[in-house]
Amino acid sequence: MAIVVPKCSYRVINKRKIVLKSEFLGSGIGIGVMDKKNEVGGLLHYVFPTKSFDIVKEEINLLSGESLLPLFFKELKNFQCDFSEARVVIAGGS
Repeated sequence: MAIVVPKCSYRVINKRKIVLKSEFLGSGIGIGVMDKKNEVGGLLHYVFPTKSFDIVKEEINLLSGESLLPLFFKELKNFQCDFSEARVVIAGGS
């Protein structure tokens, strides 16, 4: 099973055989984290670097890397990700 992580969002999973993949990165950045020991993984896909580009409205939330990164790492930590054991891959920025 594969789950697509849309732009300006992230997904964290644990103990599941699921592939996380992003849409076309373009000028965006994808950050993948995998802790095999604790079976925790996540994928973050963002386009804009700083909070000044955040768009928060009732019908849409488009958040920057600056806004999403703390949320992403907090959720990984909540899922018991051991960052000293984790592998991190960063891609994109064309």
